[in-house]
Amino acid sequence: MHIFMTGATGFVGEALVRRLLSDGHTLSAWVRSKAKAAEVLGPRVELVDATAGDDAMIPAIARADGIVNLAGEPVVGVRWTAAKKKSTWASRVDTTRAITRAIVACASTSPRHRVFVSGSAVGWYGDTEDRHVDEDSPRGAGFLTDMCVAWEEEARAAAGFDTRVCLIRTGLVLGRHGGLLGTLLPLFRAGLGGRLGDGKQYMPWVHLDDELGIIVAALTNDTFTGPVNAVAPGIVTNHEFTKTLGRAVHRPTIVPAPAFGLKLVFGEAASAMLGGQRAAPKRTVALGYKFKFPELAGALGDLLG
Repeated sequence: MHIFMTGATGFVGEALVRRLLSDGHTLSAWVRSKAKAAEVLGPRVELVDATAGDDAMIPAIARADGIVNLAGEPVVGVRWTAAKKKSTWASRVDTTRAITRAIVACASTSPRHRVFVSGSAVGWYGDTEDRHVDEDSPRGAGFLTDMCVAWEEEARAAAGFDTRVCLIRTGLVLGRHGGLLGTLLPLFRAGLGGRLGDGKQYMPWVHLDDELGIIVAALTNDTFTGPVNAVAPGIVTNHEFTKTLGRAVHRPTIVPAPAFGLKLVFGEAASAMLGGQRAAPKRTVALGYKFKFPELAGALGDLLG
């Protein structure tokens, strides 16, 4: 397949590029800086200049069999000012709208069956507290939910133009060189790790290898349509996650971050740390995906050696 990507230089995107190239696919990537992207992605990826405007997507997508949309600014661990909310929303929703418009423009000029795998997040469900949710559950409430709903709606609009659309509702991705562990490991190895708030909130996590595996399955398997949860079956609370990571690095976890402190520092954004989703990959498993790392202890053992 020839695959067009956004977000190719991000934590998940860079790993996905390596996986797709090793699987024999060819790639083009939508990037802001061609010079920086070339350093990260190497010479085998064709680079499409995002500063040329959204219309530059059209010829790139016209040649693509598949589109993977991983664009999006970081949203957790930063204060949600009005400007940050606006830019975070635009990086996801507006980019997805531009991709869908390009797919529609290509439908008549270069007709072919395409697959559009678009990112989303388990924030779609809101803070579920102790309630179990899966891909059939209703949406939640709050800024993250509103953004995820709008994000998915823009992608779904491509479904009427000979395009199979799959929405990857991702949890917290665990990998060796970035993501959540990149932030937490220095603290935990220094003995400064601890639960967030009361630690009862659920943390829907996924090993990077499984995140990539689900995206590849969505690209190559025609049965993958609509939302699929990219979260491991072995869901844990923040307290359980903290204790398991502490054991993995052989350090105590006795320095909690109190809820009032997180709210003081992060304001509204603290809700993403103090809330969570008890989400299960119901459709993902039903469609035949087999997790390499279904349980947290095994995942951390693989990542931390």
